[in-house]
Amino acid sequence: MIWIIVIGWLYIMLMIAAASDSLIQGLSLFIGGGCLPGWLMLWLVTRRRNTMDDMDDPNPLGEPGGVMPPELPTGTVDQPQGRQAVSAVRQGSVGQPDQ
Repeated sequence: MIWIIVIGWLYIMLMIAAASDSLIQGLSLFIGGGCLPGWLMLWLVTRRRNTMDDMDDPNPLGEPGGVMPPELPTGTVDQPQGRQAVSAVRQGSVGQPDQ
């Protein structure tokens, strides 16, 4: 559907450029008013489509065979919570065993 709109837009801009007084003016109208907006429209639509495809990807990490990496064991290191976590990060003691 978007291709029809872009081709129609380029055709209209080509006709406007052909009716212009000079070659430079016609080229600048066609490039500035036709090619650049058409490219931007196609780029935005394909970018949106690609990000939507990435969201639906069942294998987001690209692991072979669609296998997700195993979960890391939890509870092996006492992790601070809330304000304690902020102060632990500032002190550089995140992931260090309690002393």
